[in-house]
Amino acid sequence: MKNNAFNLFAAILLIAAIVSCERNPSSSGTGTLVIQSQPEGAQIWIRGSLTESTTPLTLENIPTGTYPIRLMMENRLPMELEAEVREDETTNANVDLPIAPPYTIAYSLGSIVYTMGMDGMNPQPIFGDSAINSNKLIWSPDGNYLAYNNGYNIGVFSDSGYQNVMEYSGTSGLVGVPPFKWSHSSQYLVNGLRSDGLYRYDLQTAETTELLNTVGYTLDHDPAYSPDDSHIAYLHHEYGVLAWIRLIDANGGNMQTISDTILTDHDQNLGLVWASEYEILYTNMNVTNDGIYLLTFGPDTTFTTCLSQGWSSYAIVSPNHQYYFFSANGNCYYGVVGIWSNVPITASTGIFYSWSPDNNGLVSILHDGIYWITLEGEKYQILRWPDNTQIGMISLAP
Repeated sequence: MKNNAFNLFAAILLIAAIVSCERNPSSSGTGTLVIQSQPEGAQIWIRGSLTESTTPLTLENIPTGTYPIRLMMENRLPMELEAEVREDETTNANVDLPIAPPYTIAYSLGSIVYTMGMDGMNPQPIFGDSAINSNKLIWSPDGNYLAYNNGYNIGVFSDSGYQNVMEYSGTSGLVGVPPFKWSHSSQYLVNGLRSDGLYRYDLQTAETTELLNTVGYTLDHDPAYSPDDSHIAYLHHEYGVLAWIRLIDANGGNMQTISDTILTDHDQNLGLVWASEYEILYTNMNVTNDGIYLLTFGPDTTFTTCLSQGWSSYAIVSPNHQYYFFSANGNCYYGVVGIWSNVPITASTGIFYSWSPDNNGLVSILHDGIYWITLEGEKYQILRWPDNTQIGMISLAP
């Protein structure tokens, strides 16, 4: 179907304006650019500006040069390419738009939390907070609740609205990365409170229970539920830099230390995450022993294995506990739980990542936008914004 004359004329004017603003415009000559997509009807962005036309579009007698193109369409993943227009030639830019996975992304940008689909179309603000940039966002495993904190309060957003579920005052603050974790049943939130203890909030009863009382100036934080929700692992800090991983029952009883002493930065969070019933991953950022580590424990054995040496993002495990992922040395890596070897799949696209519910990929947030990464190494920029935008956290839900 042909675009109407108005849209075609508007697109040509826009491209001419963009070219005239280029710092190094093409020296001479014109050519033709044909932009197509399957399916048809995609939005067309050229050199970062949205045109008033949709695919297919033919632009004749435009200046030669390179044209970065971005195509977007509802329920399809965005695609980007560069088209080189040469003098007296026709350049064809033909793109297949993959079907977008049916997930919901939540992310913070500036002081606002937004949600949107995987097509990157029509982000919707859902609430704001002046401290949002320090917040941590996590969807519940069932996708019905979005929890976040601003350092002193934990709130939950759902179809019925927003409510604070844990409020604290004074100098005590929530700690951990994130400072709270969901149970796999989506019924509980557990968090560590500085110089206080570990607490659990029950969404069904709206009750908060103290699971562990922290004695003196030690710090118990960074909790994580076991795959069957029967236990909680957490980090116990003393003297700021000495830490141990400990284990309690889900109701707070039967505390035991399951790791040797770990040297960390001051009160550093290790991002504890369970890989299996007797295996926990953690990430140390201390300059003398930074890297990804695997703690294996049981009735008769406890040992630690370094999976990746050097600085990295916090390792995260897929919902089905079959894969693990982290970024380091400019690349994204994933491996199979139990085999514990990892391979690079694409260049790094951020520090904060979130697994897809079907375990086939991850979303990440970076200074220039939001990305979708598949385990096959395919990468799509779902949302784009100006470099150095103030960003926060990201989470993905069904």
